[in-house]
Amino acid sequence: MASTPRYEGQDVVNAFNLYIDSERSSVVGDRQSKGDNVHYNFEGNTVECRDGEIMKISLVDFHLPNNFYNVEMKNSFARIGVNAPVVVAGAGGTTRSNFTIIERGNYYDVQDVATNFGYQIANIIRSLVLACGNISSITNNSLALQQAILPATIIPALPVGQGQPDKKLLDITIQFQNSHTLTALYIDCLSATGESYMLLGGERNDDEADITHNSFSVDLTAAANQVRIKGYFPMQLTTEPHVYLRTTLGQNGLESSILSRDDMNYNTEVIGSDILAKIPRNLESFTYTANGGNDDFFIYYQQRKLNQIRLYLTDSKGRPIGRPGVADTVAIFGSGTAAGLEGTAPSIPPLSTERTTFVNTKQNTLGNMYFTSTLKIEIIKKSSPTLLDTPPPPLPPIPTKLNTLTFGDRYGKDP
Repeated sequence: MASTPRYEGQDVVNAFNLYIDSERSSVVGDRQSKGDNVHYNFEGNTVECRDGEIMKISLVDFHLPNNFYNVEMKNSFARIGVNAPVVVAGAGGTTRSNFTIIERGNYYDVQDVATNFGYQIANIIRSLVLACGNISSITNNSLALQQAILPATIIPALPVGQGQPDKKLLDITIQFQNSHTLTALYIDCLSATGESYMLLGGERNDDEADITHNSFSVDLTAAANQVRIKGYFPMQLTTEPHVYLRTTLGQNGLESSILSRDDMNYNTEVIGSDILAKIPRNLESFTYTANGGNDDFFIYYQQRKLNQIRLYLTDSKGRPIGRPGVADTVAIFGSGTAAGLEGTAPSIPPLSTERTTFVNTKQNTLGNMYFTSTLKIEIIKKSSPTLLDTPPPPLPPIPTKLNTLTFGDRYGKDP
């Protein structure tokens, strides 16, 4: 999209700032508003353009406290299946269930993610196949290899080090007390359950009907009581490096269709956009400050009158931050909490922990999920329209015999 429209001119005839704070928005404003989904009615402060004018809305600054996890509800699940001679009731065969494979929270090194993944998988296997007994050890082979090549001592001589790179590849060995008896282990990162494959460097599965898909390389034969799991691609710490500020105002922007909804198939790769801005993620906050140039985030509003505005936050797939679901409707976002104290996970059986809930689901109304921002609204004169200006038709000599419509001397002009 061009940064400047093809207009005759761009003279700013009026401009003002709209300051926004979504904290306690449902108390002092629209009852539908939440910390990440606000509605404003302008009431007596309606903004309106005249003929030949257009409205430009720009983002001046934005701040959202980063009270979220990099491992969250949308990237911590996978579908697990096991085959063994004896499994707990409801497991084995073609049965597949979703489990938490990474504990939700903030991680600062990919090897911490890998180690936690190994711990979660080990506990899942131990719960489904009782014969394997307790967990004896969990080894992060990437860290073990790096430690193995370090010299044990530098006295009396300094050995020559090999120099081992960190390839950020998942490589975990799980050892049980007894033989695991597994004949097959399926760890399937479905796209429907989120982006855990991105964190762990696995292969995504887009076909839920494929129950034999494995997102990782699984070795069950190295030892009778060992399971080794390797990733195919480098791991990463987060799947959402940005938050998207969206609006329901009609605009002329475009976006990739997957940015709107990843659970729908569009006829085109590029669709009309509702994105106002894309804010980068930092350690403590999502923060943006405009530089005052043509690179700022802006939209050209496609209507002449602005009397209400809705602003809401999503991730890169149009989902509410930290939560599964769809955020492009006025309906409540399901749970209002993206990160916090979790409730007790369902027991095993049933063999599923996908319905994890939070103890308190009001982070975006009574908690600390809110944002502040400044919008700059400009009225720009883009052209001087030429109005129809012709002399009115003359009145007939005898008006009582008039059989056609006549117009006054304001014909063709605004009253």
